[in-house]
Amino acid sequence: MLEHVLQWADGMLLLGLLCGAYRFCRGPTLLDRILAFDYISVCLIAFIAVYSIQGRTTQYLELILIFSLLGFTTMVGFMEALYARGGEE
Repeated sequence: MLEHVLQWADGMLLLGLLCGAYRFCRGPTLLDRILAFDYISVCLIAFIAVYSIQGRTTQYLELILIFSLLGFTTMVGFMEALYARGGEE
């Protein structure tokens, strides 16, 4: 049962990644692209978590923590740069 749920989660995360990549490439504004980048990073973190559960290992928890912190600080940096620039495009 757990294997089916994890396969379903993989499929949904892949669909989410594709939607995020589409928004990142086609976003009409810089803010759309920044938010799509954040969404993609969250999906990748979830992929790592699902992979860790599938492998029944805790070795990837540090990687999840590092990606989470990098995603957060990158988002804060993007928002600071956008604010300093005076708004959107």
